[in-house]
Amino acid sequence: MSAKRLFSWHRFHITQQIQRYPDGIERDVTLMEHPGAVVIVPIGAQGELVLERQYRAAVNHWLLEFPAGTIEAGEAPLACAKRELAEEVGLAAASWQSLGTMLPAPGFCNEVQHLFVARDLQAVPCHPDEDELIETLRLSPTDLEQQIRIGEIIDNKTIAAYYRTLLQDH
Repeated sequence: MSAKRLFSWHRFHITQQIQRYPDGIERDVTLMEHPGAVVIVPIGAQGELVLERQYRAAVNHWLLEFPAGTIEAGEAPLACAKRELAEEVGLAAASWQSLGTMLPAPGFCNEVQHLFVARDLQAVPCHPDEDELIETLRLSPTDLEQQIRIGEIIDNKTIAAYYRTLLQDH
């Protein structure tokens, strides 16, 4: 179906289109088109998890979260993950494992997030984007779980990616 673009900002677009639903009825839908993103679970040599404390203007709040970022045009998800890990927390990884994908907001957005675990970490130059205020920290799995339990970690992609990581290890 053809889409009418209502609004564009950077790589994000709000579109309106007619879609045929599984029941055969055509409906007018408005959605946000997103180029996709990556979420990285960096695990250090002692099993510690590397997170970032990042200011998020949309919620006017500092969040604890795993490194993540939007895929550039023509960029493969793993290449994006490697780029974002270096840019945001100054790390490179020798070992990468895909944890598959997830849909963070399928009610209104077509974003697909690609999840990765990064291991065998080494320091590299850190170059966050101009609008990214980021502090890096390392937490043990027990401490991370406590931060989730008490509501200090409320970022859904971080919680879901951590849970996916736990399921891979069992």
